[in-house]
Amino acid sequence: MSPAAGGVRRRRWARGAALVAVPVLLVSAMAWHAVDTAAERSLRARADEQLDNAMRLVGTGAGRAVDGTWRTDGRGPLEALGVSDVEPPWNGLLQEAVQYPTRRDFSENGRAFAAFGRPWATGEALVTLVDLDRPAGERRRGHLAVVAGAVVALAVGTVAAELARRRLTAGADRRVARQEALLADAAHEMRTPLAVIRASSSQALARPRSTEEYVRVLSEVRAASERAAVGVEQLLDAARLASGQLRLQRAPLRLDLLGEEVMAANDRDGVVLDAPPGPPVVVDADAPLLRQAVDNLVRNACRRAGRVSLHTTVEGGEAVLRVLDDGPGFDAAALPHLFDRFGRFDEGGSAGLGLSIVAAVVHAHGGSVVAANRPEGGAAVTVRLPLHRP
Repeated sequence: MSPAAGGVRRRRWARGAALVAVPVLLVSAMAWHAVDTAAERSLRARADEQLDNAMRLVGTGAGRAVDGTWRTDGRGPLEALGVSDVEPPWNGLLQEAVQYPTRRDFSENGRAFAAFGRPWATGEALVTLVDLDRPAGERRRGHLAVVAGAVVALAVGTVAAELARRRLTAGADRRVARQEALLADAAHEMRTPLAVIRASSSQALARPRSTEEYVRVLSEVRAASERAAVGVEQLLDAARLASGQLRLQRAPLRLDLLGEEVMAANDRDGVVLDAPPGPPVVVDADAPLLRQAVDNLVRNACRRAGRVSLHTTVEGGEAVLRVLDDGPGFDAAALPHLFDRFGRFDEGGSAGLGLSIVAAVVHAHGGSVVAANRPEGGAAVTVRLPLHRP
């Protein structure tokens, strides 16, 4: 590649990255500001509520005691309207408070407070204290939700930018079409977790909530972010496999032991897993990739069946791995498209990227994979791989 061509590609990449980053940063900045505004609004609403109660108490005697609140004049406090172990900085605050609403922030003993003053009668004011730790916590939780959303958005944008870059450098219409399909898959895969993050963040910011509620909301945001991260990894794996950029690190591997490990890792309530022992079956494979493919097969079977079994053997000079289940089987019309991205495998829904990655991994190893419905009910997926040659 000539230096000029390299410079053109770098400039294209910079423009694409800017197109992704700028909207994300703008939206994140707006959300960040909205979090701060909501926390400040909550703080002022709390101060107004305390001052309103103080006005009723001083004016009619019918109000309830308000801790951290005083009736004052321009020289000092006249009457405590509740109990408090903290006092505001009276100097300077009183002269302002008797004339117009005012606020002073201060700290004492490592704690932050805001003192709000409001004119009451001629030469008098009401002053109340609000602890700033609570709104600070609200800000932190809201900011964390914004950051989580920005991370997911940037992840989606990164995938889109990478696909767009590959599209610019692709020389064949077939390759361009595959990249466009993968970009559509990225939008499909990210839609649900992004909706969860948006809904949970909006719910958290709608009104002040308890610490337990914020923990629950942030747990939902984290789970959705983790789901999005898994989706991004699968999308990138699918992109690399489809483009031939992923190089296999082959080594001798016991396929029978790999199957047993995957079955043990997928142990879950309500599903009986069975991996009968068989003869040693050795293949030349990239262990992490092949494990991911077998794991996808087992997890897909567990989603639709009550019993799943995995068998490994040698047939016709090939290593064979079969995953059998007692579920409803595959839709006959869907069988030819079962290993397409987001192809529907039964009335249970979409297979997502899992089965398409299985096919890509198996084909990269020089093998084949087929799916069928069993005569006695349920489904069977058979993977065939070349045996290890010493």
